[in-house]
Amino acid sequence: MALQLNLEKSRQALVLNLEKAGVKTIPEMEVGLAVDVSESFKKLHLAGVTNALIARLTAWGLTFDPDGKLDCMTFSDGPENVVYVGEITADNFSDFVATKIIGKVKGWCGATHYHYFVNRMLEHFGWRKTVEKAGFLGRLFGQQDREVDSGPKRRSLIIALTDGDNTDHAATIEALRQSQERKDHVYFLFIGVRNEGSTFPFLESIGDTFSNTGFAHIDDLKTFVNLSDEEINAQLISDELIEWLKA
Repeated sequence: MALQLNLEKSRQALVLNLEKAGVKTIPEMEVGLAVDVSESFKKLHLAGVTNALIARLTAWGLTFDPDGKLDCMTFSDGPENVVYVGEITADNFSDFVATKIIGKVKGWCGATHYHYFVNRMLEHFGWRKTVEKAGFLGRLFGQQDREVDSGPKRRSLIIALTDGDNTDHAATIEALRQSQERKDHVYFLFIGVRNEGSTFPFLESIGDTFSNTGFAHIDDLKTFVNLSDEEINAQLISDELIEWLKA
């Protein structure tokens, strides 16, 4: 799906929209993008529509991230199917899904779990400890697996693209609750793409429950990706996100 896009114009529009909403100084932060690669999302990936959405979100990386990038992971079901696929930048956004994701990532066309990518993103940006496995010889001498810091803590905005229907509600709630209780400087924005009648009661509920989590829904993705920058920003930027950005 070809999309003509002026990223600098989109970046300027986002900055202006944020300033009008009261974010006078744009905070620097990492931007992560988690992309659902479950079976139900396959058609939209193949049609190029999800890549068009990623293209519209590339300006968020240019606006917030000092390196002008989005760190991208894909996910479906299970911890082994959360895959870091690289950085989305102004140089590679136009065909990122085709060259990096479709048929190439582990978990392609699987089912849907959220908590694994939530925890992996938190580890990636330094907010959650990672488990260092004891080796075979170490175990012989009584060594145990141990938790270690995963890196420097970096303020982060994590955007998740999904068509919903996850089967790990309790585990996802627990992962978000723990992050909120730790006071991680992280905000999760789930974007629910309506696809073949999908609905989003779970995403709506976690958006209402947690101050570190927001939810925006897209009824028709093909229409959405062709909206103006201002219209897209109006649908994605909530009052809660504005308050988090100002904090």
